[in-house]
Amino acid sequence: MSDLPILSVNVGAPACLLGAPRPLASAIFKQPVSGRVWLGPEGFDGDLQVDRQNHGGTEKAVYALGTTAYAHWLPRLNLDPATTPWGLFGETVTVDGLDDRTICLGDTLRLGAAVVVVTQPRSPCFKLALKLGQPSDFPKRFWQAGQIGCYLRVREPGEVTAGTVLTVLDRDANAVSVAKVTRLRFGTLDDPILLERALKIAALAKPSGQTSSDHLNM
Repeated sequence: MSDLPILSVNVGAPACLLGAPRPLASAIFKQPVSGRVWLGPEGFDGDLQVDRQNHGGTEKAVYALGTTAYAHWLPRLNLDPATTPWGLFGETVTVDGLDDRTICLGDTLRLGAAVVVVTQPRSPCFKLALKLGQPSDFPKRFWQAGQIGCYLRVREPGEVTAGTVLTVLDRDANAVSVAKVTRLRFGTLDDPILLERALKIAALAKPSGQTSSDHLNM
């Protein structure tokens, strides 16, 4: 995979989600920031999380999403690409050409001046539907479209700037694409051999008390 341009670094603070049955705050509202942004073990400076149990932390320090998702969804959401800012889907880094079919679980990447590792695909939740004003089935439709992006762990902190690039530095011998891992997770791909291979990836996130299978929700 060739170098991919980083289009935007996006951070957010807690805000109220409209349409929820009760008052609900979320930091899914990300906005592009200019200049150099420091990426540490827990994410970008200035990026906050509300639900720390399901978002953020070292295994989900960065949420990377490609323009492939925008190309698919903007027409379906009746949004104008010229006026829609990056960060629409809650990603903290938007990358031109990043594709779930070619990025793999366990990939070691250079992201600007930082080094990161792909830990897992995103698991979209109901908050994405509320943010976009979509029906409750939108998270399912989002992952079914095949471009949901991935979470990254920070191996080497560093500055990230729009206009720099994402580069694959190393790929695990058991590499499985993010797209296939997503299908394994949600049950649309039944392949025990592929699943076994995915669970052998050395860089797979393994928080304390969890097995690799638990962490991937498989």
